[in-house]
Amino acid sequence: MPSLEYETFKMINPGLSSFARDPTAAAASLDSLLDEAKRVVPEDMWNCSPVEVKATAGLRLLGAKESEAILDEVRNRLETNYPFVVGNERSVEIMDGKDEGMSHSAHGNDFADV
Repeated sequence: MPSLEYETFKMINPGLSSFARDPTAAAASLDSLLDEAKRVVPEDMWNCSPVEVKATAGLRLLGAKESEAILDEVRNRLETNYPFVVGNERSVEIMDGKDEGMSHSAHGNDFADV
């Protein structure tokens, strides 16, 4: 069974919601993250390495039309510009608020060395 050998966490600012009127720019804003993924994932593993985008509160606060346009453009960019595997419709989505809280808690514990 495959196991995780290395994990990296990188965050960007501004977030996707800052591009409410320009979904293409929102998707392009993720390029530095995906370039980091290409840097750390061996090239022979790109086509079998899954990638997911889990948007948070900022995108949840936008209207449905704006947030869906951004998510659609993000998925399109991932599928057309990058060699990683984009799975089902849940691979690019707005994270549930409950899950977001759990994620922040887990990362907070990582940083606190708890």
